[in-house]
Amino acid sequence: MPRLTFTNILGSDIAVGNADGYGKSFTIPAAGLVVDFTGVQLESCGPQLDVAKTKGYISWVKVENPNVSDDLEILAGSPSRPAMLSIGPVAAKSATSVHASMQGDAVGAQVVTTGITSPVTPRNLRCVFGVTWDGGAVTVTGTNQANAAITEVFTGTNTTIVGAKAFKTVTRIAYPAGGTGTTGTNTLTVGTGDTIGIAFDVVDAVGMLHVGTTIEPVTVDPTYNTFIPTTNPSTTTYLLLCNVNP
Repeated sequence: MPRLTFTNILGSDIAVGNADGYGKSFTIPAAGLVVDFTGVQLESCGPQLDVAKTKGYISWVKVENPNVSDDLEILAGSPSRPAMLSIGPVAAKSATSVHASMQGDAVGAQVVTTGITSPVTPRNLRCVFGVTWDGGAVTVTGTNQANAAITEVFTGTNTTIVGAKAFKTVTRIAYPAGGTGTTGTNTLTVGTGDTIGIAFDVVDAVGMLHVGTTIEPVTVDPTYNTFIPTTNPSTTTYLLLCNVNP
């Protein structure tokens, strides 16, 4: 169910015009408002409050049936706010943009701190393992979009392993090595993926994404404060509407 939140600003009122163009208003509680709704809103017709002024209703007309109206229920109790965020331009993902080829048959454990290029926009990483990789799991260290230290472990062979966390910087790539696979294919490269970091603390998984003039589905992850667009990055600028903490 979609959700829209309002924060209290100096005890201000929220005004909603009715079908005849007249405005009505009611006070936003100090704790803020959370709006949950279903259906598609065509036009609002004005709010009504309960006696305690903690719950309100805004009547609206359904697009799918203009002769039927419904109620939008507004409840007090959220300090979060909606934010419209411009993110990008975000380059296309790459298999080698963070680090070029490393060897799984290197002698001894490898701790790589040079030759690393951090993503221009905070985003997830991809480890691409060669067909004879036997150099062990890869641990990547860096910072996220909030500048907090993070690590992520990539375990795999003969495949591409996609991470979930957004890396703003990458400072260290480590793996046991000592493998015996064929040198030419016992390789590892580290690049970027399609998941993009959000520079705010996201409240929930509700979001709306604009790509140019198109509105498209989006997957928002409040655990890692990231989103996955339907249109994959390719020097793309996104406009994301989501709920964030102040």
